[in-house]
Amino acid sequence: MRTLALHAILAGAAAAVALRAQQSGDPVAQDPVAQEPLAQEPLAQAPDVAFDGVKGKVALRDFRGKQAVVLLFMRGFSKGMACYYCGEQTRDYASRYAEIHAAGAEVLMVLPLADDIAGYMRKIGEGSKPPDPQLALPFPVVLDKDGSACAAFRVPTKKGGLDPFPVANPATIVVDKDGKVLFERHGDDPSDRPDVAAVLQVLRTGTAAPAAARPAAPPAAARAWLGYDDGLRAAKAGRRPILLEFHAVW
Repeated sequence: MRTLALHAILAGAAAAVALRAQQSGDPVAQDPVAQEPLAQEPLAQAPDVAFDGVKGKVALRDFRGKQAVVLLFMRGFSKGMACYYCGEQTRDYASRYAEIHAAGAEVLMVLPLADDIAGYMRKIGEGSKPPDPQLALPFPVVLDKDGSACAAFRVPTKKGGLDPFPVANPATIVVDKDGKVLFERHGDDPSDRPDVAAVLQVLRTGTAAPAAARPAAPPAAARAWLGYDDGLRAAKAGRRPILLEFHAVW
């Protein structure tokens, strides 16, 4: 039993050290398949992409000449886990969907590299207040199973690594009924998403207000982090206890 427990501690500590190194920018510990968003010129015209919906294929061309489309590229849904900020955004859009529809638009909520729409909705419903496992949304949730739509709209994806979600930087894109891209926002982090009011302004006026500057993050405290083996040796030599920090990227 003690040997099994020690193995579990070692495995967990190794994961914690690797993730801490990844977050601090250590090039050795970086996820080799992670992709960073690149600075590019905004899209002028929406690519012709299609998604998998509950009732079959949903193509952007289906809305051409009829409705504008608000594309919400979420972080994904993997192993029964949904991003906290995705849940908040889902509920925000559900509560204001009538305004979006009145402004002549449909919402397509995109789950990259996922395959379970019902599971995502159930998970988001469980996190609602009060919980609603039978959550029904007024707009379609669709799948980008192979990541091709993400690639077309320049939303970086990754497979594997410590982060369970394939998208680190969610995106909001507004396409008018003629296929012109009116608004394109790629978040700097999982929480960075334009609010519904900003999207409504784009739909109603065709232009976006200048984005407010985000407050600068406080400088990180300087810490000398050791690898697990070095830390274990140092703790034993100094007869000091070990504090293991476990970090999760949601």
